[in-house]
Amino acid sequence: EAASEAAASAAEAAATEGTATETVTAEDAAKTADREAAALALLRTLPYGTVESMGGRMFELLAPRLLLSQQKDFPAWLGKMLRRAARELDRMSRNAAAGTAPESDASSASPLTDEDGVAINDLPPAPPAVKLVGTSAARFEVKAGRKKEALNQHAFTYLEADPRAVRLAAPEVEVLYEVFRTALALMKAGALIPVVLKDRDLKKGKEKVLPPVLWWMPAMREESVAKLVDRLARGASPWLDRVIEAEWLEGRSDLTKTVLLVGLAANALLSAHALLVADAKFQSFAEVIFAGVDLNSVDCPWGDGEAETLARWLKPFLLGDLFPWVPVLTVRTARASDESQAGDVTVNFGILPHGARRDATPTLLSKLLTDTERTEDRFAALSCLKTLAVAAPVLDGIRTSGGKPVRLDGATLKDFLFEHAPHLKLLGVKVLLPERLKKLLKPRLLAAFGAGSDGGIKGALTKESLADFSWKVALGDKTLTEEELKALMEHAGEVVRVGEDFVYLDAAELEAIAKTVESGSEPSYLEKMRAVLTGDLNGAAVVTAPELEARIEAMTDVPEIALPQKLDATLRPYQERGYAWLMKNLRLGLGALIADDMGLGKTLQVIAAMTALKEDGEFKTQKALVVVPTTLLANWARELAKFSPGLTVGTYHGTKRKLPAPKKTPDVTLTSYGTLRRDAKTFASRKWRLLVLDEAQVIKNRSTAQSIAVKSVKAPQVLAMSGTPVENRLMEYWSILSTVQPKLLGSEADFRRTFADPIEREHDERAIAAFRRLTAPFMLRRLKSDPKIISDLPEKNVLDHFTSLTPTQTALYKKTLDEMLEAMKEAEKTEREAAASGGDAEAARMKRKGLVLRLITALKQICNSPSQYQKTEAPTSDSGKGDALLAILGQCRDAERKVLIFTQFREMGEKLQDWIEAAGFGRPAFLHGGVPVKARMAMVDKFQTDRTERVMIISLKAGGTGLNLTAASAVVHYDLWWNPAVEAQATDRAYRIGQRRDVLVYRFVTAGTFEEKINAMLAKKRELADLTVNTGETWIGDLSSTEIREIFRLEDQN
Repeated sequence: EAASEAAASAAEAAATEGTATETVTAEDAAKTADREAAALALLRTLPYGTVESMGGRMFELLAPRLLLSQQKDFPAWLGKMLRRAARELDRMSRNAAAGTAPESDASSASPLTDEDGVAINDLPPAPPAVKLVGTSAARFEVKAGRKKEALNQHAFTYLEADPRAVRLAAPEVEVLYEVFRTALALMKAGALIPVVLKDRDLKKGKEKVLPPVLWWMPAMREESVAKLVDRLARGASPWLDRVIEAEWLEGRSDLTKTVLLVGLAANALLSAHALLVADAKFQSFAEVIFAGVDLNSVDCPWGDGEAETLARWLKPFLLGDLFPWVPVLTVRTARASDESQAGDVTVNFGILPHGARRDATPTLLSKLLTDTERTEDRFAALSCLKTLAVAAPVLDGIRTSGGKPVRLDGATLKDFLFEHAPHLKLLGVKVLLPERLKKLLKPRLLAAFGAGSDGGIKGALTKESLADFSWKVALGDKTLTEEELKALMEHAGEVVRVGEDFVYLDAAELEAIAKTVESGSEPSYLEKMRAVLTGDLNGAAVVTAPELEARIEAMTDVPEIALPQKLDATLRPYQERGYAWLMKNLRLGLGALIADDMGLGKTLQVIAAMTALKEDGEFKTQKALVVVPTTLLANWARELAKFSPGLTVGTYHGTKRKLPAPKKTPDVTLTSYGTLRRDAKTFASRKWRLLVLDEAQVIKNRSTAQSIAVKSVKAPQVLAMSGTPVENRLMEYWSILSTVQPKLLGSEADFRRTFADPIEREHDERAIAAFRRLTAPFMLRRLKSDPKIISDLPEKNVLDHFTSLTPTQTALYKKTLDEMLEAMKEAEKTEREAAASGGDAEAARMKRKGLVLRLITALKQICNSPSQYQKTEAPTSDSGKGDALLAILGQCRDAERKVLIFTQFREMGEKLQDWIEAAGFGRPAFLHGGVPVKARMAMVDKFQTDRTERVMIISLKAGGTGLNLTAASAVVHYDLWWNPAVEAQATDRAYRIGQRRDVLVYRFVTAGTFEEKINAMLAKKRELADLTVNTGETWIGDLSSTEIREIFRLEDQN
């Protein structure tokens, strides 16, 4: 195998060197990567919650009766149908995530006109098709083109997909996922408009299939919708042409393509919903059309007459496009006087040419009526104004008065601003408002906190510090007196003028404000603490005295705290800040969750904090309990011994576990989550000074026996660690923080309503900011992309990762070692006898050396996998190393890191393929000496360019030369060859020119075995490593018998 791998490596190196120029330079690749990263950042933070809810107001301009329907009020039925579909589809999505106007004036203008806009769009003969691959809801193969399969066949798949898994799929899938989410958000807001399709564009093709005759499209004239879809277009831009193909779209803008995609998704969702309500009885063809039912499944006639009837009924939606000009409403306000209220606001009607400058002055109706050269525009304008008066009756006064402006009083002004103007904008009417009417003031309820006192604890929010509380009401920057509030309440439901400002007095809000102020109700201490941290108290803005503000800042400020004297480690600047933050919380009596990115050294920072606690005398009577996944027990024990030798450490694990008497309990007791769950009563019987939870996402479900066991531990403070991203995992963080700082985040239902749903589902920026403010004193989350961190980071971080033997491995290790030592003993005896008798002592010595190398191979295979040594099948992981590898792969998946795994055994690589696939990571490619050069290059190219390829396994020698795998930012050496040069060569497949991230390198070392001892020898004797560059591990065979027995002896890990 070695020979074939060397030959393949040489051939590949030659092929690589022979490529003098590459079609894509490193600089071009870097620019593309930066562009795609920026696009993904937009795509993953689309603010769905910013879409203004339109209720059913869009349909109010449509005539109540539609000739194709028997409904007396078809717009009402339409709104009800759309709301029902949105509600039920949203429920499906949430469940998956938790696991009318009078007749309009008909005219000859037809909405079937060829328009390059958002009201009518040419459609490709068929929407893009998506083929589902496998059973996972997030593994897709996108087939862009004109396949017969329609996007709606997989609407449910996208609706119910796990967003975390979508991020690991092809980027085209992530684009479509966000397109569907956008479509659902618009459906929920009632921000979709119905559009009649052009028959001629849908009759292409040979198949005789009745096409849709109506399409739902985003209401792009609503500003919030336009902003959201525009952001989606910018986020989807790098992949749009791979998501949707249509010849007629060539040269069109990304926005046009995205509008079409959102329309496709909206119709796919409605069609999917129609399948859910297949038993519903539709009373007319019109209902079938609007509900998204497949027309080929119903027996209904359709012809030009029906199309024209439908088009005429939908005419109001095209008011802004029917004429060579845009209808304009101008609203003006006069200067304020002492006596005036709102009677000095007027509205008038005019027109502006399409494409006019923003500051162009409209031609008013009064001028059109007297201009003899614009007769055609005059009659069209009067017809348009008559239609507009259906939505806003106050406008009819302009028409009947010959074009004079109409005055708006308090109540009428409110109706115009909040009801009529939004309707009219959706129809393409331009409404020109002065700035003072664009930014109406509203009375606001304030939760006011005075200075209070610190209660004797500096830097903490005590009950005393939050005792000075009162409710106040503000208007702009002014605090209102009780008399001023009562005066405003007399104008409830109106828009009134106060000085130069206009104030909207919502009757329900005013009543609620007055009721709260009059009651004088005071929130609880925890409610107050959440309020001052988030800046919100049940919708009321929070104002704080400067003294209290200083205390709040002190809770989040990190003072400089000296490192403990007995800490045997050098911390990077960001780690020193993390240690200081932990100590500040521990000294204030607060819990702490350190949620740094993987690879930032959370364990070292926590060990430093525990060392400081011991030096402060905190462990004299009560000790620390550290709970970790089983795969990390050995690693924690080695890290504690290495960085803090002054801490006494004990491991409570295994069949012989026993908790020492309280006075003999070590400073730190290590145990696993599984052991804690089984022996919960034992741990609950003790009082601990500190509870540390590593990989705290294990307790993400508060109702499990695991979480209940953790909460049963009696410790005044909890320090949790988690490196998983916060995004899309907020309920997990609620569970963790409810253990770290109980009651801080409120009940599960409150947290889901206030934070989880708005942040995860709507990307609500205000909720995100409030969550950060609330958790800032208790959670430290630092990313490697943070400029303050990245300057401190090493480009390559090599970590010895200690793993444990399973009981099966332990027994096999001991048995094999005993047998081989006995054989070596016989070889040594033969060697001595040959030397004494003048025989061939060299041959005997070589035999002994061969036995040593056989022993190394045998024990290395046992540490890798018992089934590897025994040549048996193992469909899933059967070793400590295997379990540790799968845990790291999960962390890397969450951190969106690709991983290279190196092993020197081909059969081990094949086992790893099976194990990784069985664990749900997909089947990774395995590059070894038997892979032809062409296939090898294809593997490398796919790993480098396809983000769905997350893991690659490489045999150690095959990965030595000629490979560029910089898409990976994590490297795992599953088994070591103890040859630094070979190891470095393998690592450099990822850590080389072109790498854009720091590289994490995990060297697996089985604790208590010969692997740990040889690794320690090499670390202490660096000069020995230089001697092994060309000899690999053969030097071990030259050691004495005593040294060999000491090296291979198995140490007790309990």
